[in-house]
Amino acid sequence: MTKKELNGLLHRTFRNKSISPKRRYDVMSGLEEFRESDPVYFYSNAGKLCTLFGPVDAAIDYLETASSLSQSNASVYYNLYKCYVRKGDFNQAFMNLYECSEKDTLEGDFSLPMAMLSSLAHMDMDFQEYRVTDYTVEDSGRLVLNKMTDPKLKAMYEELIKLFNERKYGEVVKKLGQMKGQIENIDFPMEVDTLLIISRALVKKENEKYREMLNGDIDLSISCDDYLLYVNDLIAGGFMPVKRLLKEIEKLTKTDIEKALRLLDMVCQMDMVQDKSVELNYLRNLINEKIAFSRLDDDVKDKFNTLMARGRELYHTNRNKEAVDVFKEAYAISGMSVCEYYIGKCLYKMGKLGPAREYLETYAEHGGEKLDKCLLYLTGIAGILKQDSKVYSERMVAIHETFDRDY
Repeated sequence: MTKKELNGLLHRTFRNKSISPKRRYDVMSGLEEFRESDPVYFYSNAGKLCTLFGPVDAAIDYLETASSLSQSNASVYYNLYKCYVRKGDFNQAFMNLYECSEKDTLEGDFSLPMAMLSSLAHMDMDFQEYRVTDYTVEDSGRLVLNKMTDPKLKAMYEELIKLFNERKYGEVVKKLGQMKGQIENIDFPMEVDTLLIISRALVKKENEKYREMLNGDIDLSISCDDYLLYVNDLIAGGFMPVKRLLKEIEKLTKTDIEKALRLLDMVCQMDMVQDKSVELNYLRNLINEKIAFSRLDDDVKDKFNTLMARGRELYHTNRNKEAVDVFKEAYAISGMSVCEYYIGKCLYKMGKLGPAREYLETYAEHGGEKLDKCLLYLTGIAGILKQDSKVYSERMVAIHETFDRDY
């Protein structure tokens, strides 16, 4: 195979981003013919092939060899950056992306991935120090070279930069997902898959830092007021959004109910959360629900769990009348309000909307874990009965927006 024929084969393979086992064998066989005569050509293309289709470790071996033979090939460093991102070695990824930017003759804009990698690396410092560090990206309009004429791409990229500069990393992940789903063939120097991995790592690291601040052992030698001031300073200084704080309390209810209760008691004293009455009531009821269950005798807990599992099984097989009787028995032995939610759900399925609403409204007043779904049922019942559902929908929206519910 001549180099011209092989170049055509490589071009089609890299352009289509898909390859059959036979095509890969043909490409690698063709490349092997140039291992001795043109090693840079062999190692750089074999590395790119493995970058796209794996294995990653083989790609790194090929590309590192190519970079040792020739330090001027920007694409070699760019593919190394992608490989190290996949391996989760973000420091090596940054160094290779920096080398790529230094050697790139097309003047591509690497500022977004470099800022993302810098942010990720510096999250390991004290979090409050990190939050006052400036990591922003200017839109140079040079992101995807020949493709900035696409108005959809440009608009989405501008929104992506805005979200990153505001450190809304979860929203960055969503925006990249939209870009991946709507725009095909985004090329060097921005590839959505690689940025998705980095942005997910940012979300994970940021969550870890928040939990490190809030979920670490509270020093019992400091007063409740001192700890309240500490958390209040986090929020006031922009280090901890109120929404994030409430979400962390919800997570704590699954691991340390006493700490969750203590933190909620402190948070409720803050002026900054006074417009969050729906969310605070939900958290209070959720904690009360879990405390009530923890106080049941072990024998009652076992019987309750058995009855609840049986009731859900009957519900899912449309034996709703029997399910109601089982959930009522579970309520009688435990007093757990969640039984009212399941009874209401069964009655709704049976078309008994009036009684269903009564049970669901009772649960909505003092229930916790199933509140979002309870409000969804109540909104639906109000709609069917042509009644005002605003009181339910507003509460549902508040829970949805704060705790990222997906209905």
